[in-house]
Amino acid sequence: MAWQNKRYGTVDDPVHKSHLNELTGEYGCPRRFKYQRDLEAEVAANPNAAERKPSVNGHLACGTAAHETIARALNNPRVRDHLLRVPGATMEELSTKDQLESRVRATFSHELRVAADGRDIDWGDETPEKMISSRVDMIVGTLGTLCKYVRKVLAVEPGFVVELDGVYYSGHIDLIFEPADTEPGTVGLADWKSSKQKPDPIELAHGWEGGIYSAACEHGTFLPRECVRVERSGDEWCGSVPLCTVTGDVVDALVTAPSRWQAERDALERALMRVAQGDCSDKQYTLGKYPTRVYHVHMRDFVPYEKAGSKEAKRPEDLVYYGLEHPATVKYIKGHMRGPGWLPVELRANDVARLAYRARNVVGTVRMGRFFDLVREHCRRCPFKSDCLTGGYAPRGDDLVQLKTEMKKAGLI
Repeated sequence: MAWQNKRYGTVDDPVHKSHLNELTGEYGCPRRFKYQRDLEAEVAANPNAAERKPSVNGHLACGTAAHETIARALNNPRVRDHLLRVPGATMEELSTKDQLESRVRATFSHELRVAADGRDIDWGDETPEKMISSRVDMIVGTLGTLCKYVRKVLAVEPGFVVELDGVYYSGHIDLIFEPADTEPGTVGLADWKSSKQKPDPIELAHGWEGGIYSAACEHGTFLPRECVRVERSGDEWCGSVPLCTVTGDVVDALVTAPSRWQAERDALERALMRVAQGDCSDKQYTLGKYPTRVYHVHMRDFVPYEKAGSKEAKRPEDLVYYGLEHPATVKYIKGHMRGPGWLPVELRANDVARLAYRARNVVGTVRMGRFFDLVREHCRRCPFKSDCLTGGYAPRGDDLVQLKTEMKKAGLI
């Protein structure tokens, strides 16, 4: 069963921010996007076709474990209040950075095992200890700087659905909070990122993440992650969210997936799709506010320098971090952080209209079936490279049906 690309962006097949990156990003490829969606449609039609891979990529497993470790800290009232320096909060076991690091490392190790889910971890060219230590540094730095930017945590990794100009978008936001430097009642967003390169400020301001997340805060519907129930069933995980239908019946938005994390995310999205279609949950809510602060949290800034050196400080946030008025060369020493981590995203409410227009053009291209290939170095890592590069023209889905119809008309089959 082929993916129905003409339905893309509708309420039953919403757009993800990651989709837009897969289509238009530096390492994106529309042809690969089509292959991936076809595979997902095939698995949805025949769950037994899902292949459980024998190993999991180390970067992906560590990324999931890092997000889960931060979420656990922020969902624990005692730990959260201590990190935010709430008056009266006590947390003796986290009173020093070393104690915080020890607690983070233990939690991260547990979450890494959960993310692997019994599979081997493919560490690639890196050593496990180096990759794990860098992630622990990232988490400790993120949690340690939280109080500078966050007055109050409002939601941790909630799911959302939002409609802009007739196109539906869904996803989740790592953190929604009340900013420390604004009036009470305002809203801020933070997105945890562990990538090596910092995006250019103009890319941050006009990228997909900040714009879609901001639009969701003002116009979207949210469901908390905590409303998902996840249980193991053999080799699969089942995720469900109880909903009340328009007829008053209570049903579950139920999905199965090879991993706990995927089952939880998919169940939350399925429930949000049902909510957008008219069902409801007693947990759903809206914010109705455009965020006053949006941060791309570049967590690699919290990995200490391994040796001393110097660098050019040019970015606006780096000038503030080093107390400079103009770009200049700065010296750093071993053990210092690499930067502020919290990169401000300069967004305004009137930027949403431009974002919606750009995204609608991308969605329109998908609906027309224009999946051109971008042949580059990244093809070496593409799971569909055999089909794409060495298989020649291989009609699939609607193309195959149309080809057979024309061949029958011509008497060829």
